[in-house]
Amino acid sequence: DSAFFRARLFFEMVSAPPPLCQMLGCAPLCGLAALPARCSRVREVEVLQVLRLTDSAVEPVSLMLPRADHLKAYFQDDIFRPARASAPPPLSPAAWLEGCDAAPPTVSLAPEGMPWLSTRPLAGASTPSQAKTTSALQAQAEAQAAAKAESEAAMQRLADLARQRAMYHPNGSMGSRKGVDATPVYDSDSDGGWDDEGD
Repeated sequence: DSAFFRARLFFEMVSAPPPLCQMLGCAPLCGLAALPARCSRVREVEVLQVLRLTDSAVEPVSLMLPRADHLKAYFQDDIFRPARASAPPPLSPAAWLEGCDAAPPTVSLAPEGMPWLSTRPLAGASTPSQAKTTSALQAQAEAQAAAKAESEAAMQRLADLARQRAMYHPNGSMGSRKGVDATPVYDSDSDGGWDDEGD
């Protein structure tokens, strides 16, 4: 009855604090009627439209879902499910009387040409061109690392050869500097510096 509806409280969301404010009206509430989902303003993310009956008028009430402006450009398919279509009926009267059953037909609420939210690219996801550029940069970095490793290996081989020469040829390893590998090394077939024409 009307006393039941007068006891209901309604709130609306506003941008200024507090975010929830009680909807107040001087006219008594006599009844409510929810309109079909097909009547909702999908582009404005209106999830429900209600007609409020007072003792002197019928007032529309919109229930809106807050969404960021850049998301309103997409159809909110996570909210607006397919709605029941008004026509055609799933069964004829004769088929229904015979005991047949069928699911009611549905219709999508997505406006024509409006992209779906579920198809929106995720934040931080790379496009095909960005992925190609990243792959090329990775390949270039790997090639540079391989060239650097090869150069370091070549320098290490040269250093190993230099150490081997210093081990087996001390006289020639460091040139003619004094105090370094200064002990002469003679071949086995030499006379050790003996002069036959001497004494």
